[in-house]
Formats: sequence, C-alpha cells, structure tokens
Amino acid sequence: MQARKPNILVMIPAGKRYEHDKIMIYDQVRSDYINSYFNTGDMMVYDSTLKLLDFADLDVLKIANPTEADIARYNQIFDYVVLRASNFIHEYMRWEKAEWVLKQLKIPVYAIGVGAQAEAKRKIELSDESRRIWSLIAERSAAIGVRGTFSAEVLADNGVKNVEVVGCPSLFRNRDRNLKLALKPPADTKRIAFSLRRETSHYYAEDTKSFTALQRDLLLRVAGQYETTITIHGEPEEKAFFAKDEAAIGRATEALRKNAWFTPEYEPRLTELYREHLFLNDRVEDYDAMIRKQDFAIGYRVHGVLPALANRVPGVVVSYDTRSSELAETFSIPTYSAQTILEKPIEAVLDPAQFDSFKKNFGANYDRFKGLLNRCKIPNRM
Repeated sequence: MQARKPNILVMIPAGKRYEHDKIMIYDQVRSDYINSYFNTGDMMVYDSTLKLLDFADLDVLKIANPTEADIARYNQIFDYVVLRASNFIHEYMRWEKAEWVLKQLKIPVYAIGVGAQAEAKRKIELSDESRRIWSLIAERSAAIGVRGTFSAEVLADNGVKNVEVVGCPSLFRNRDRNLKLALKPPADTKRIAFSLRRETSHYYAEDTKSFTALQRDLLLRVAGQYETTITIHGEPEEKAFFAKDEAAIGRATEALRKNAWFTPEYEPRLTELYREHLFLNDRVEDYDAMIRKQDFAIGYRVHGVLPALANRVPGVVVSYDTRSSELAETFSIPTYSAQTILEKPIEAVLDPAQFDSFKKNFGANYDRFKGLLNRCKIPNRM
C-alpha cells in the first residue's frame, strides 16, 4: 500500500504556485510589478525546493496575522513546515509572529538550504528573537541545512549547533545525480548569459562604488566579445527597459544617471544593450528554457549561475559577498572577483578544466542534500 503523501506548509514563500510545483510572479498590476523590486532568485529557490519534495498539497504558513483557528487547522491537516531557503540568517531579520506560531505547532519544522548574509566573513550577532527562532527549528528537525561553513559557524556562534552543510536546492532542481555539463572549448563559446546585480548596499558589498564600476566594465567587456543575454533579477530600472515602457524608461534613465551607472561615456552602449539584450522571467521555468540555449553563464547572481549548472550549462560566480562565495565553495563552483576576470583574457574564464572539482564532487553533494532530507524523514523525489 502506497504511503500517503504529506500536506506541507511553507514559511515565507516567494511567488505564486501553479501546476503543483512551479512558481511564477504574484498576480498584480503590471505597472506595479515594473516599478517595484522583486527578487526572481527567491522564486528560483522556492521552485527548486518544491521540485525536490514529494507532497500532496501546500499552503502558506501565516506569520503576520495568525489566529488560533489557523493553528488548529495547521496541526490537524498538515504534516510539516518548511522554511523557504534564503539568506535569513542576519542581524536585521524580522520574523513578525513566527515565534508564537512555531511554538503552537505540533508538527516538524525544517529549514534546508538557508544561509547567512554579510558583506564579508565576520562575526554576526543575531537578535534574541532570531536565536529563539533558529533554536525552535533545530529542535523540530534532524538538523538545519545551511549553504556552507560560514552559515554553520554563524549559527554555532549564536548557540545553534544542530546544523549540517548541504548547499542550495537550486543546483539539484532537475533531480539528476548524474549531471554532465555541456562543456565547450573557449573558442566554441558564442552565447553567454550575464546575470546582473546592479542593486546593492553595504550589506552585500564592502565598496559599493567599486562594485558598480567593475560590474559595468565586466558586462561591457563580455557583451563586446560574445552574444550576450543580460539576465535581470528584480531592479525596477532594468524592468522598465525590458517592458519597453517608454515613460518608465525615461524615469529609469534619470535614476541610472543619478547613481552613476549611466555616465556620458557608457550610457549609449548600455542603452543599446538594455533595449535589445535583457531577459526577465515571470515564471521560473522560463529561465530554464532561456539558459539551456546559452553556452556559458557569468554571474553576480548565484541564482543565475546555479540553475545554469543544473541545466548543464557551465557557469562561474563573480564573488562579492559571503553568500556567493560560500555557495561556490560548498559546490566547488569556479569563482572570481570582477577585477581578476578583467585582468585576464575572457577565454581563461571559460576553460573547461576549471570544472573538474565541480564534476568530481557533484554526486557527493547531491547525496549529502538528499541524505538530510531522508534523515528528516521528508518524502522527496531526489
């Protein structure tokens, strides 16, 4: 007799679910979507998590305005809670009424693929609220699954030691343990996806001015040598160009000039690229379809590079904060600073040999992620 599939609750989702395990942007007025920031990487990791789990149905765990009736329903109908994998481990995280909700629940609570966020590796002192939340989750599961050693150290420093390093579900979204990258000689590489992260702050980069200038230089260099698709992941200004909304483009141009991304020297070429070479996905599956047509990915967005690799497209991470460097280290993904790439021929960054460690370790990384799901007794499709 086949076991009943679990009903699950998702804490802090990102996007609207359709066709059981697929995620897309929330329903909203299109102009509102263009004018607001929404990180498509959050949709990618949510979609990837659902691809790995084996479940019957899903609902969202209310943490803003929960009621006693909600709690009773959760305990009666649902089998476990999963916190969406994201960078929730930092000093400024606010949990609304999540602590009260979790204390009332009688079902397991899992967090698999969460990470710490900081501009550099340093001590992070979590709030009392965050320490209590993470302790609650650790008590309700076999272990908290984190992105890498830095995230594990941050939790340990804050008294939460029931932690295992597993990486991020986005790399395993196609559930292919025998993944083979479609590696090409540099001379045969024609199409490159460049994942842009123009939006930043001192929480992500130590020197934001240098971060911006180097990223622009790298983008222009790649676009000057290859057929480049610039993937955008949430910034409103870029979304205005993608939507071809001329009024919004006018406002975006002024904003880009104000923050010195558009300068007299670079504005003409960037405007040309923005009008013809941007890509934005409303549905996660559209990113998969686009990236499969590329030969290589270079990214400031880990959720631009990880799904590329998941779809057999080799990619390198441009490191700028702990999150990007941590995941690259966990999965043996080649990583470079923008300065390093700019100092050498681009062809050197496309070298297939640099993926030897990634290929060697992929099976073990896959098994490690699946192993934690199994130890937590989470039905899965890995």
